[in-house]
Amino acid sequence: MISKLILFFTLTILFVSGISGSQQQLLDSAWTELLNNRPIKAREFFRSVTNGKEPGLVAQAYRGLGEVEAFLGNNSVSELYFLDAYRTDKDLLMFSARPDFNFSVSRHGITYDKKRDEVLLKLANSSGLFNGWYQDALLQRYLNQGELKKAEKMCKKIGAITNWQFIGPFENVSNCGFSKKYPPEFQRDYSCEYEGKNGNEVKWHKLQTLTPNGWIFINNYGTEENAVYYFSTTISSPDAQEVYISFGASGSFEVLLNGNTVLLDSVFRNTGIDSYLQKVRLNKGENDLLVKIGHETVYPGSSLSGYANFMLRFLDKSYRPVTSIETLSKIASFKPDSTVFKNLAPSPVLDSISTALERLFKDDNSGFDAL
Repeated sequence: MISKLILFFTLTILFVSGISGSQQQLLDSAWTELLNNRPIKAREFFRSVTNGKEPGLVAQAYRGLGEVEAFLGNNSVSELYFLDAYRTDKDLLMFSARPDFNFSVSRHGITYDKKRDEVLLKLANSSGLFNGWYQDALLQRYLNQGELKKAEKMCKKIGAITNWQFIGPFENVSNCGFSKKYPPEFQRDYSCEYEGKNGNEVKWHKLQTLTPNGWIFINNYGTEENAVYYFSTTISSPDAQEVYISFGASGSFEVLLNGNTVLLDSVFRNTGIDSYLQKVRLNKGENDLLVKIGHETVYPGSSLSGYANFMLRFLDKSYRPVTSIETLSKIASFKPDSTVFKNLAPSPVLDSISTALERLFKDDNSGFDAL
């Protein structure tokens, strides 16, 4: 009897492993077909695996289908498959490796939209590196659906700094303004006027934020190309505390906190929410915050805009927005310290994804899913 049981379990294991091996072969064939520009054939192979029993393989098949539909330009359908993959294996890293889909539009039907919103709401409310992406996605969805109370609540959850004074433009031909220190960097006086670009006088203005999620689009306040603008505010903290300063931008930039450069990049890039995270210390009371950001030339007919934008917020150690701070319209009184930040463009959100994918591919160089 015992020998029969052993034989039965052995055969069962062999049968199951045979199915798994067969499914893995189908996945490998599917990825190969896709890489060889045969998406229709790849779609057939991926679909044949989605009825399997192993979550890891099924989720990979869904991600493969997502890649196929993206390859074919069907981003709406592709979005469905990536969400199905996440619901199958709950792999947040793999799901967040594709944050480029538009989750804000209702186009899949009430049942699916409800399932999608459950996923996005859970991710938006969780602690972790990626919650900002899903908070922003849900905010856009609420706005598009006219759910203004939910949108207002999500705005507060995102916690972007929106109370700024700004001044500019200053000269930035060939990015010359990046390394040049204009008066706002060493004199903060909102009543002063300075010589700006083309010899014109520039003065400080109170910012009126025009976007609900807190992104500041420079072309809403000035249309000069090859220009530098400054944005200043005072952060009041009830206690001395260590936080993350979170920054995303299009444009060259420098961010200074209490006179110290905490973030810096001379290259015009297009990045999103939380792209740069630097651990900083807020003093109890007033803290001076200054953002210097550079426009570039906008080329006619180009899909790449030289207009700059940015979004800044503070996060706690669990990467949740810090709610204990407030912004003041007055100029901060502070004493600069000697803190020096060696890494001025840290990107832990994107690094966490690329590191994980690189590790997966290193462990298995035929791992098309990671590739």
